[in-house]
Amino acid sequence: ADHLAVGMTMQVPPGSVYEQVIRAGHPMNLYLGDIGPLIPTPGAERLRAYLYDRVGAARLVPLVARGTVLGAVVVTRTRGREPFDDQDTLLIDELVARAALNIDNARMYSRERDAALTLQRSLMNTSLPTVSGLELTGRYLPAGDHEVGGDWFDAIALSDDRTALVIGDVMGHGIHAAAVMGQLRTAVRTLARRDTAPDQVLRSLDAAVADLGDNEMATCLYAVHDPATGHCLIARAGHPPPVIADERGTVAFLDGAAGPPLGVGRQDREVQRVLLPPRSLLVTYTDGLIETRGTDLDQGMRRLAQALRHCGRPLEEICDELMAHVMPEAADDDVAVLLARALPR
Repeated sequence: ADHLAVGMTMQVPPGSVYEQVIRAGHPMNLYLGDIGPLIPTPGAERLRAYLYDRVGAARLVPLVARGTVLGAVVVTRTRGREPFDDQDTLLIDELVARAALNIDNARMYSRERDAALTLQRSLMNTSLPTVSGLELTGRYLPAGDHEVGGDWFDAIALSDDRTALVIGDVMGHGIHAAAVMGQLRTAVRTLARRDTAPDQVLRSLDAAVADLGDNEMATCLYAVHDPATGHCLIARAGHPPPVIADERGTVAFLDGAAGPPLGVGRQDREVQRVLLPPRSLLVTYTDGLIETRGTDLDQGMRRLAQALRHCGRPLEEICDELMAHVMPEAADDDVAVLLARALPR
């Protein structure tokens, strides 16, 4: 009926039974002859007719969760049936209490997720600088049905026209992971501007994560590109291997050990020196791009390599391709991607 449409808003008149139940926070029973007060607003003819002609008893129950009244539920019984007995009212009240808790949980989840996403965006600042020798783009995508996580990427202009490229992933989700990500991003930028070597950057981050507590862990890749030589110095702490793709369609994952994640103890990480020829592409990413629970990691890496066979396209198009065809459909983790194309010297 028109007057019972989903999403319809009705005003509750002062002094009505709805206000009484919501204000007092206690259930109320109505019986045949008292149904009229259930009609909340003039003009609801179909609702009025239904209540007068069909309903013989009603129970109004407040939706109460964590001490807050969220609204009220009306349960009716048609004429010709017995009024609600004690067992009926107990069942109704229990169902409404569980519904109220579920509604409140959903509201709290939405608020926390929105707050975490806002915090992460403000801390990460996805705008990338214009740097010498590289064309850059990046993308961050929170998991569709999960909380925002601690993935981030960054690019920092250094002396002598060099550029530091950073991508990382804090374990966990929610506001805490986003806050830890913000601390690590700030620490990386400080270390980079002191011209700290890649392995020493990760060593310092390792200590920073360890200081946050025994349960904290993160992965990170830190690279420094020198346009004068075309080389990149790359160090990893438990992070997936970057990919180098060239115009001929050659796609290669970086060999070498990733080293342990940040937070498991101060350990040295290997620094690899990699040539990035003009117009070739360096692709770094977090594990959410290629991996989910129950998904073969090798299959994700094959999809990534296939998507990079034609890397001469605009970087934004390549990013779209990665998000649309490489990332698993049922992604349960957030994803960060950072692409760097070497410009002709």
